[in-house]
Amino acid sequence: MVKIIVIGDLADCRKIAASAREILCSGQKCLIAEYCDSLEESWNRLFENPLAYDFAVVELGRDDDSFNLALDRCRRALSVNEKLGIVFMTERTYVPVNIYSASHIDLMRKPLTRNSIVEMLELVAKRAEFCFRNADRLRVYHGKRMQIIHKDSVLYVKKARYGVDLSTETGFVPYDIKIDCFLKDCGNRFLRCHDSFAVNVHHVSTMSSSSIYLFNGEEIPVSRAYKKEVAEYIKKLQNLA
Repeated sequence: MVKIIVIGDLADCRKIAASAREILCSGQKCLIAEYCDSLEESWNRLFENPLAYDFAVVELGRDDDSFNLALDRCRRALSVNEKLGIVFMTERTYVPVNIYSASHIDLMRKPLTRNSIVEMLELVAKRAEFCFRNADRLRVYHGKRMQIIHKDSVLYVKKARYGVDLSTETGFVPYDIKIDCFLKDCGNRFLRCHDSFAVNVHHVSTMSSSSIYLFNGEEIPVSRAYKKEVAEYIKKLQNLA
């Protein structure tokens, strides 16, 4: 599933979300576009966890102040999720060159048409497919069995008697590896929150000092030993706003 957050005029947000739903329902691509009722609410949603989204479609303001504010916010989101794909929307006839200070994959001219929205979503889908094909892969061993899965398909890791269980959207995948070794191999993609759990920050919806909630509704506990690590990650996200 490719997750997109749309930050812009409410009518444009609804158009993009509707087109994404049509594509999803037709079975062509797995796209889902989220938005809020206001620009600020949408920015806050993104800053809650930039790693939760694959792409952001962002309105560039009409005046220079709002234009520069949007660019600055995009740069801050990219500082946490460098893989975030940015698509800009604008009705300005002239776009200052400092737009390139926030790396983006497309620039859409307003007013938006259905064709321009579909073209943008197709570009997003193709880029996501390319990135997924080249994403980090895991060779998961359990006894004599081996299978390959992508790291970003893992929601969280749970310590098990034989090693760990990798929670995916299709169920648990057993893996004969210690949780510490798994986390060492997967870099900063996973946040350790408990002696028995580590969550993939790409799938985190909200978090507190006691619990982490995933987008699928699951709640992962935060133990006393890992409250500091979780608090530091929360602080890092709060500094984006």
